[in-house]
Amino acid sequence: MMPMRAVHPIALLILRPPVWMFSLLLNGDKFHAALLLNSLFGGVCTFLAWLLFKGRTGNTTYALLIASLLGYSTSHMLLSVFFESYIFSGAALLAFVLLLGSGEKRLAHLVPVGLLTFGITITNFIQTCIAFLLVGRNFKELFRYVLIVLALAVVLAFVQHTLYPSSEPFY
Repeated sequence: MMPMRAVHPIALLILRPPVWMFSLLLNGDKFHAALLLNSLFGGVCTFLAWLLFKGRTGNTTYALLIASLLGYSTSHMLLSVFFESYIFSGAALLAFVLLLGSGEKRLAHLVPVGLLTFGITITNFIQTCIAFLLVGRNFKELFRYVLIVLALAVVLAFVQHTLYPSSEPFY
């Protein structure tokens, strides 16, 4: 097993179980299962973009065109078939923005998506914090959000390091 860098604090906990489940359908072939998962999340990103623009504009055709542009972009065409965490981060960020755009106020719904984003790539978590502030939240709520996500991430990083000793914990 290749070591996981600390910048991806709980990526093994997030990505290995679905790869394993897909490998069951592919007679234990984890390589092609990982490719399938990456490609699937390229489609998830496109669908989430469609939902986001459909909700904002109410125009199905416009939302379809914008989502198609995302799906046909170089980043999604290439990075949804390579072993890279970008596509998963993109899906988590789109899901977070979709939740914020729907007027979701409860941290109980925002924290899991923020934790998912943090777990895939730490630096993308900053983008959720920026989006959190842009929708009119205050710094006190942002502090609570960051504190809860970090506390849960430390526990999950410890679990991941226990299960996968080659992974480096971010703390």
